[in-house]
Amino acid sequence: MATRTDNVNGREPAGGHGTRPSLNTRFDATEPLELHHHADPHELRAIRAEIADWADRTGLPDHTLVDLQLAVGEAVANSVEHAYRGRRPGTVDVRLDVHRRGAHRVVNVRIADRGRWHSRPRHSGNRGRGLFLIGELAEQVRVTPSLMGTEVRFTIPIGN
Repeated sequence: MATRTDNVNGREPAGGHGTRPSLNTRFDATEPLELHHHADPHELRAIRAEIADWADRTGLPDHTLVDLQLAVGEAVANSVEHAYRGRRPGTVDVRLDVHRRGAHRVVNVRIADRGRWHSRPRHSGNRGRGLFLIGELAEQVRVTPSLMGTEVRFTIPIGN
């Protein structure tokens, strides 16, 4: 559970839990978000909603939430479309947590499936921009295919 304290005196801010944090509020601890969904395009809406709820509890700024939902949505959509091609659909896991990196906070993101990696075709037309988009929104993007599935990791900076 997130613990909100006032930066100046360490007291809980007026309004208690459930209110939108002000600029002088910090979170000492944030519970990670762990999601396990079927690799189905209809699950994307639920994933975005769960991320929004978590971001609200965590106190993420709205512009960080938008970047987070877009990057996670692209990575999950890749799993949905490619991981289980020619096989029975499986699952996709999403894990988000907040960490300090120097003086700043970042959201660490991990998306994993148990499907097979497919290299991108050379001529994909107007498609195949998901990883590029994630790279524009995120830092430290890593895609790790293995016999056990594919894992995508990246960080989203938390702006003010």
